[in-house]
Amino acid sequence: MARIKKGILRNLFRLLLAGARRGILPSGMVFGIAGILASGLAASDNPPITCYVPVPNYYGPMVTRITAFPNPTEGAKTVKVVATLVGYMEGQRVAGAKLYARKKSGDAVPFYSEAMKPVDGAFDSDSEDVYLDLEVSGWAGGSYWIYVSGYNQAGEGGISYSLNLEVTPGE
Repeated sequence: MARIKKGILRNLFRLLLAGARRGILPSGMVFGIAGILASGLAASDNPPITCYVPVPNYYGPMVTRITAFPNPTEGAKTVKVVATLVGYMEGQRVAGAKLYARKKSGDAVPFYSEAMKPVDGAFDSDSEDVYLDLEVSGWAGGSYWIYVSGYNQAGEGGISYSLNLEVTPGE
């Protein structure tokens, strides 16, 4: 009986994973149910204890690469930030990208946000390289988080990517 129960639970878990891979079920729901299934596989008479934390669903493009030059800045007035965005689903077009910055230390600084430009001149495909000549001459020295996030033709945001930018004085 235990072997049959284990086989049924294993097949149910595989079915749930397939639903998550196809985008039918949210991944957070799958892992919550997986916790219940794992409790059932433990062959315990106690009720299962699980923790379900909803995971946000991202449908916009994913940022797969981000670079900044020069980094550290060594007194440079501008830094070229380049990123690559890829559509999350087949047929999805990258419609735009934004760069966000904040002080790494968490000090109170104005929130910085600026639209990025496509390298080829138009947001017209499912994969885009984007850039921004970031003006840092007025920034105080220190570490900054630079985030890039993209969105699709429906305005849905995607998974952002970040890097650490060191603003340093020149020699």
